[in-house]
Amino acid sequence: MKIKLLILSVLLILHGSSCTKNNTNSQEITFWHFWSEPSQRAVLDSLVDVFEKEYGCTIKTTELSWSDGKTKLLAAFNSNTAPDVIELGSDWIAQFSSSGVLYPFSSNEISLNNYIDITHDAAQYQQKLYAVPWTVDTRVLYVNTSLLQEIGVTVESIKSWDDVLEASKKIQALPHTDVYGFGANGSDPHRLYKRLLPFFWSYNGTIFKDNQVQLMSQENIQALSMYVALSKEGIVETQRHLDGLFVKGKLGFWFSGSWLLNKLASAEKKFTFDVRTLPNGTGKGISFAGGEFLAMNASSKNKELTTKFIKFLSDSEHSLDFCKTLPEAGFPASKQYFSNKSLLELPYKSTFAQQLLSSRMTPVEPMWLDIETIIENSAVEAMLEVKTVNQALYDAQVTIQEIMSYK
Repeated sequence: MKIKLLILSVLLILHGSSCTKNNTNSQEITFWHFWSEPSQRAVLDSLVDVFEKEYGCTIKTTELSWSDGKTKLLAAFNSNTAPDVIELGSDWIAQFSSSGVLYPFSSNEISLNNYIDITHDAAQYQQKLYAVPWTVDTRVLYVNTSLLQEIGVTVESIKSWDDVLEASKKIQALPHTDVYGFGANGSDPHRLYKRLLPFFWSYNGTIFKDNQVQLMSQENIQALSMYVALSKEGIVETQRHLDGLFVKGKLGFWFSGSWLLNKLASAEKKFTFDVRTLPNGTGKGISFAGGEFLAMNASSKNKELTTKFIKFLSDSEHSLDFCKTLPEAGFPASKQYFSNKSLLELPYKSTFAQQLLSSRMTPVEPMWLDIETIIENSAVEAMLEVKTVNQALYDAQVTIQEIMSYK
């Protein structure tokens, strides 16, 4: 009888053990993310392997695409099949947080003070922490210095959007039929607004003020008027097409992210380029900051392990390794690793870091994804001269006010 009791005790101890080191596959969590390119997936998988070996666990990963990933996440939550860990863009967090499907972290579990200040508002909803900052990045001005040399302009002289406009006119007038002054992002869902908001901000405009829609303001009218004027001195296209044009040396000015550096590094260039912080409007040049955040399913059965995994990716040297290996990931959101010297020594990285100090994320608003579409459509109408800038912004403001009244 004593032997049987001893065996039973041992079995209970083994069965009750949590996901500890050298206890392979004792527990499992699921992780859905958007790093779906083969090179990206390989880097992330290598970090997952380290965590699995350290804790003796299994992390089942699923890659999503930005085109339909949000739809799949919503469907998974509706069917109670959502993963334990979810990667969310900074502009999605409010919508998911407000629906009650994300777990609110306590300050004992996650300290938001460990992450750079620019991420704090996006990570929270109604003063509760629903998403942990992982990586951050911004957009800068890419300048074809070879084309500037042709028109007798130095890159150092480009200090304002008025300067960009004048230089774009001169590039547009060059005897090259396939060269354009400015690259204007046109109808391109979920991308155009990331170019428009920096214009609003750099002209001291805003979307909301004191919980009221402030789209129809003199500052925003001036900002959108400048964007429309620049579009006339260049080409209006999608982000992907404009990235390609700049890589080919066909574009004077283009407002893009760090992913373009990889494309430029691998291209056979016959031109020179530089990256600069955004020019000033009537105020300081402020760019759009994007961020990747990690959230936990409120229904997760293994919250302790899930929290450890989120901290492992976001607030450790692994976040630095991730961003150093994948330049398009930007910077670690962790304060400890954001300004790491080895990261800032990478080509052009210091310019992006400088711009991040003058960047903002989207407003924390559950209906933001609907609002951004309205703003984008209004800009396209102005660029196509279907409406005046004033009318386009006025109509957009009225529509936004209408949909927000139903919240």
